[in-house]
Amino acid sequence: MKSDGNEGNETVSVWFRAQDALKNEGVFNRIPGTPDYSESHDKIYGRRSARTIFNNLRTDKILYRNHILSNSVMGREHDLLSESAINNEVDSRTDILFLRMRTPGLDEFCWNWGQELLLHRDYLRSVGIDLPIENDNRKIIQAEMMVRSGYLHKIWHNSLYAMSELGMEIPNWCKILPYNPLVNAFHGTNRDDQDIGERLLSILEEKYPELHAELIASNPFHSPRIGFQNGKGNVGGTKWPSISDIISRLESGESVDQDWENKFLEELNYDYDYDEVEEDDESTEDFYRSLNITNLRRWADNDEITGAWSMNREKLISTYATRTKKMDSEIKKLGRVYPRIPRLTDWTILVSTNYSFIKKTFDSLESNAEMLCQETYEGIL
Repeated sequence: MKSDGNEGNETVSVWFRAQDALKNEGVFNRIPGTPDYSESHDKIYGRRSARTIFNNLRTDKILYRNHILSNSVMGREHDLLSESAINNEVDSRTDILFLRMRTPGLDEFCWNWGQELLLHRDYLRSVGIDLPIENDNRKIIQAEMMVRSGYLHKIWHNSLYAMSELGMEIPNWCKILPYNPLVNAFHGTNRDDQDIGERLLSILEEKYPELHAELIASNPFHSPRIGFQNGKGNVGGTKWPSISDIISRLESGESVDQDWENKFLEELNYDYDYDEVEEDDESTEDFYRSLNITNLRRWADNDEITGAWSMNREKLISTYATRTKKMDSEIKKLGRVYPRIPRLTDWTILVSTNYSFIKKTFDSLESNAEMLCQETYEGIL
């Protein structure tokens, strides 16, 4: 049996060590017949315009399925995904209606951000940047899909964290899954996800009993994933409002808004901060010239350069570089890449939109605690 040494390293998270151990057992080996990654990627993103890709999202679901199955994350192949997880993942990439139905707590924000993006694009046009009006709808829908999908990809972890905070029992198989189902665990789990989790646990118990025991005793869901803030990327931090903070605020009838939430957030860090981006010595033209022609055209098309797929290479490089410099200049004046409007973190949205379930659980826990106290008191008497 091969080993990379991690399963005995106490400084590495028990979840990662368990994944390494399972990898050593060949659990994540690619299944014969799995689509090739390069081929599946090219069928979606090859020589197709951004508009064509967007317009064919719902008819290209098989292509996206193959792309998901061909992908590998941290050495674990996605062909281990359950059927329900695959279907949800495909829908999260291709179907705005699926995302809207699964993320109603983001409706108001997505509407407001869409309106701000329209104003932002109108401003850029007013200063001479060519952004075709016919692309407005696509750009807004793509931004909305990004926000909603980001929330949905954290909902499994955040719902299990909330359950642990509420004192609810988390099934052990949830602790071993090598992927996050796009499922709110408050409302139940999928049987095929459970089958995979239980199978992985049984392998771990047989081959690595001590690691299995450590995993069972652990809680991988010990903090929430706070989420995305427009214009600043994914946000991490060390503090956040507790479930009781949010529930109490809702019960008071006062607004659960960003000003209130910010009082609880500390030491936030962002994936991206425009002010901290360092200038690169390489010129824009040199960078574009370093790209192969297909990637150059794809990048330019995605940045809305008219004629990106038909212009000759040198003219495209010149046109693209000129537009990029002008865009960078305007962004510096604005001090941001995209409009920034207030939004709650994914964690607070989850608790707020599941208020009824959480309140019912809270009331049940309080009732059980009171009964226990009463029984203890009577026992003393």
